[in-house]
Amino acid sequence: MIRSHFKKFATLSLSAALFAGIGITATASATTTSPASQATLSVSNSSLTSTALQSVTVTEAGGSGTGAVSFAVAGTGCSINATTGVLTDSVAGKCTVTVTKAATSAYKVATGKATFTFAAASQATLTISNASPSTGIVNTPITLTTSGGSGTGSLTYALATGHSHNCGLTDGKVSSKAPGTCAVTVTKAKDTTYAVATSAPVTFTFSYTNQIALAITNTGAKGSTAVDSSYQPIQDGILTSVGTKVTVTTSGGSGTGKTTFTATTVTGTAGSCAVTSAGSLTATHAAVCSVVAQKAASGVYGAQSSAAAKFIFQPLANVITLVQAGTTKSSITTINNTTAGDTQFIDAYFAPADHWYQSYINAGSATTLVFLVTDTKGTVQKSAPVTLVDGLAYSGAPGTQTFSETGLNALNCGAGCTDGVLTGTTNSSGLVSFTLHNTNTFASTVLKPNDTTTGDGATANEKSGLYPWNRFLVVNGRPSVTSVDALFTENLAYSPTPSVTQTTDLVDLITIPASGKTAQAPLSITNTTVSGLATATYTVTTSGGSGTGAVTLAVTGANCTLTAGVLSYSSGNAGTCSVVATKAADSTYAATSSSAVVFQFGAVEAPTNTNPDVATLTSVTGTNGAQLDNTAAGDIAFINQYYNPNDHWFLNYLVAGSKITETWHVTGSYGQVLKNTAVSLIVNQNYSGSAGTTWSDSGVSGSGATIAGTTDGSGNVTFTLHNTNSVSGYNPAVLNDPVVAASQEGAYPWTRTTLQVGSDDFSDGNTANIVQQTDEVDLIVIPGVTAPANPCASVTTPTVSCPVVASLTSVTGITGSTLDDSAAGAGEFINQWFLAGDSWTQSYLAEGATVVEKWHVSFNGAPLANTAVTLYDNQAYSGSQGTSWSNAALNVNNGNAPGGSLSGTTDASGNVSFTLVNTNTETGTAPTNDELTTTG
Repeated sequence: MIRSHFKKFATLSLSAALFAGIGITATASATTTSPASQATLSVSNSSLTSTALQSVTVTEAGGSGTGAVSFAVAGTGCSINATTGVLTDSVAGKCTVTVTKAATSAYKVATGKATFTFAAASQATLTISNASPSTGIVNTPITLTTSGGSGTGSLTYALATGHSHNCGLTDGKVSSKAPGTCAVTVTKAKDTTYAVATSAPVTFTFSYTNQIALAITNTGAKGSTAVDSSYQPIQDGILTSVGTKVTVTTSGGSGTGKTTFTATTVTGTAGSCAVTSAGSLTATHAAVCSVVAQKAASGVYGAQSSAAAKFIFQPLANVITLVQAGTTKSSITTINNTTAGDTQFIDAYFAPADHWYQSYINAGSATTLVFLVTDTKGTVQKSAPVTLVDGLAYSGAPGTQTFSETGLNALNCGAGCTDGVLTGTTNSSGLVSFTLHNTNTFASTVLKPNDTTTGDGATANEKSGLYPWNRFLVVNGRPSVTSVDALFTENLAYSPTPSVTQTTDLVDLITIPASGKTAQAPLSITNTTVSGLATATYTVTTSGGSGTGAVTLAVTGANCTLTAGVLSYSSGNAGTCSVVATKAADSTYAATSSSAVVFQFGAVEAPTNTNPDVATLTSVTGTNGAQLDNTAAGDIAFINQYYNPNDHWFLNYLVAGSKITETWHVTGSYGQVLKNTAVSLIVNQNYSGSAGTTWSDSGVSGSGATIAGTTDGSGNVTFTLHNTNSVSGYNPAVLNDPVVAASQEGAYPWTRTTLQVGSDDFSDGNTANIVQQTDEVDLIVIPGVTAPANPCASVTTPTVSCPVVASLTSVTGITGSTLDDSAAGAGEFINQWFLAGDSWTQSYLAEGATVVEKWHVSFNGAPLANTAVTLYDNQAYSGSQGTSWSNAALNVNNGNAPGGSLSGTTDASGNVSFTLVNTNTETGTAPTNDELTTTG
């Protein structure tokens, strides 16, 4: 059997003083003579200068006889070892050393003197220690910090040469009043021991803080796409008219800097656009003006500019306003839908003061439109020729609305739209009226629209295609029908210079049936929950419709039944049921039906390997630090072999005696929340190897202990565990590494917890049987005490307290496993001859075996790289005997020597290995299996 362990060796040194102490002395001569003077005694050092705190060994020359030599010193801060002559001075200055050689029977005492001069010591490297890169904000001081230096000298900061512009340095704080750099040095003054020291310069870069975004906020600004995709894209810009002053407004920006504005003329006569510093914008001609706001720098903020905003100045001259829209056979309220019109098309193509009106007329009826014509100052235009335009180009009017008036219904704007015109003349009040006689008819199956009072309803009716409609407006003058649109509409994308010369009101006339039934308001099924288990039932609810007709429900789909408004499903498998609601007609309204609503039914809860139940850890509280995710390693180690591959492996540290709370969320085989479902928290999970934890909670003991629970209405369940461990020692040095945490299991008490849903199989050697996904949650109990700072951190030479450590990391080629008998070894020999932390291991090997020992050598926790080491065999005093090896250097009797040895050198990581080839030939009976596994 080979036993590997460490032993200290003591060397005994006997001195002359020891002999004298036990009574062995020299015999005195019978003749007595007067002692003679010694030869001249002097300090013999070749140099009498050094540096404070540096040791100097004083040497002597001359003297006579065997008298003992001693040293003494005088001077501030000076000290000397009287026996060895090692001299130091704690301050800069002079030390006078006296060397004395004692008298003997033959010689008198002799002395010599010399004065040593010690210069001031150099300080440790002095640095400005602010974080690198050193950055700051303009006008915000940075407090300077330092590291290094030596002694008690005061610190002084200074701006480096060439870095004083804009830089300030006050009370150890550096600042800059403008963006740029400031280089700073620090000087530590001299004291009695150390010379003055100055750091290298450190550069601080100062910059402005960005203001929050600055934006021009005038209302009417439009984006580049229409809200309603059926309309043309909306142009960017804020519409107004030539001669109007617009006050440009802003939001955002930071600080107290002044906001100013600049304007440029994008299109139109150069120089048309002008803006004052206060933001008053005007244009002298039709133009598109681009305006940018700038907020000046102030305090910590740099200057900021807004994005450009576009203002469109139109050359308006006339204003035409709808005064009346009425019918001779009915009186239907005219709807003002201007707000929606601004968003959809007015602000993109027309004048900003235009209006959009919508009005219904009965088929075959007449209506009169009355308009007022003025100039932009409000002066009425008397006897002015005007033109009524019908079927406005680009309006989307379908052109199926017909009138008996000559001149309407004429095609003049290209394919897809019909612009007809009627001419008229304003009266002395500036009014002009047009009476239109509709000639449309409807099939008996066309219903009256349900909504004739709202703008949304009118727009929907226009888009439905059921009701003919045209858009009308009045133009001042009688232009050619080919150029009429240029007076009141434009597209700046194609005609970049504004050309609209009048505001006008747009009037939509929508023709509807004069008689017959009315369409109901939309009818809908209003159930918000339309999916669940096959066992679920739903009471179908509806809203909408009009009139007094009864609502009935109809269902389609296999296994679907609808009785008294309650929908049920008779199969255990997944399926769907489609339900439609119908509201019957009455004397006013025609019948209507809702859109079909599909109800989905999932299979009854039956987890499978493909569709498992899922228990997810949603929170864990009471732990020491954050939860660590080691799933990647867990997949390789055990998850993919024994669990659902979607499981997680989490690790948590908790301080001994803490309370920990785990909250889990549980879902079923098709993702549904498992409400009010029995679950079990398994503690000390089987096969995990968890051990050593203790808890005060009932039922939590032994392998596979469980705590019963039930999920709530949201599928959540919470368990609280109260730890009762008492753990000595210190916390692991690293608490945020999942791999390190896994390696601590066993070094500290720990347990693995898992949530089981009902009796689901969540772990199995045959993973096909697994019907549940769960998280593996490890709890590692630590003392909650941080290890003190390493006392050996500054030690450079090994000591008893701070030794070199040689650790056996592996042994291969042995029979069975290595046995640790350190506990017995501590009582037998380790604590007497070795360090208390040494270990004693025992291993068996078969005769003729090749054994490889691997060692790791470190000092103060750091590897000893490229260091010579020696492996000893048949170690002295160990009683080792009888082994023989192919390497002759090992075959040395132990006796009082270290025995045989092999030399080696550690690698860059402090590791070294030795290969031993056994040459013994043994007879007899091999140890029993029990002996192979028992220490001692």
